[in-house]
Amino acid sequence: MKKKVLATMMAAMMTAGLLAGCGNSAAPEAEEPAAEETATEESTAEEPSGEESAEETKAEEPLRITWVNPTVGIEYWTNADNGAKAAAEEFGVELTIAGPTETNPEQQAAAIDTAVAEGVDGIMTCAWDVAFTASLKTGADAGIPVITVDTDDPDCGRIAFFGTSNYDAGYKAGELMAKATDGKAKICVLTAVLTSPTQMERIEGFEAAIANYPDMEILTKEQTDSDLQKSVDKATACIGTYPECDAFFGAASLDGAGCAKAVEEMGLNGKYTIICFDDVKETINYVKDGSIYATMVQDPYKMAYEGVRTIVEYHKGNKPAEAVNPVDVFEITSENVNEKYPD
Repeated sequence: MKKKVLATMMAAMMTAGLLAGCGNSAAPEAEEPAAEETATEESTAEEPSGEESAEETKAEEPLRITWVNPTVGIEYWTNADNGAKAAAEEFGVELTIAGPTETNPEQQAAAIDTAVAEGVDGIMTCAWDVAFTASLKTGADAGIPVITVDTDDPDCGRIAFFGTSNYDAGYKAGELMAKATDGKAKICVLTAVLTSPTQMERIEGFEAAIANYPDMEILTKEQTDSDLQKSVDKATACIGTYPECDAFFGAASLDGAGCAKAVEEMGLNGKYTIICFDDVKETINYVKDGSIYATMVQDPYKMAYEGVRTIVEYHKGNKPAEAVNPVDVFEITSENVNEKYPD
């Protein structure tokens, strides 16, 4: 059977749904009773029943899975796209990728609602906001298996979660900050969304680690909305507002690069210790030139691959062995960056 992967934007999905709903079928013409009876008899003798045909056709159709990407186009989430696509190709799944192109919980929730209304065979998303709980629960209650990746929501009815233990990863980042600064630092924290459970857990872990060092302090926490330029602007503002600041912790994928770029543009290279998350290209380049001390790298590719695979297995009658499935995170510093990311 021909495998296909469909990458669509939420707006296109909703438009397609509306167009499909507006179609009209012409009423069939009346037939002579005798001819109808003859056709029925011949059909009964030569063809399987309509019910059997429908079952056979359904069995031959690929599973339809919708991956609702929280921010389409960001490198971190593009890696998740690629993991979902790889699993879809491997298992013969019809994959739809939907979601907003910037952080927008209302648009992400609408994409989930569309998938539920279409009666897809599985939904996967990053449940970073409670705005998605009701939509995902509606899908789960309708019999649609739901997978969460990167950020979990145990109340949404999901069958499994694949992602980082964010508190532990944040704690490791805090320990690295203590090591890099000899336990003395005035830190500004930047993150995409201050209400995101994922990022709050990272920050909580970071705070717990540096609490062991009396000369380490967080000066402020700023929201950057998953926007690189906003990260640059917020870091620049922090440097101006807090002259005692000598370190940055970036809790979301673009914040490390934003901090490093701000420092670079102000001609302050070497004066700030930066520790962050994820391996977007700009971040890795800044680790290589020493602007970023370390970044905590996750594996969104594996999260999404496992999510699609788990939905496929669920439809075969194989329920996931564990509801919560940690995906490893590892540290990238100047010591291993060239080995892990060769030019």
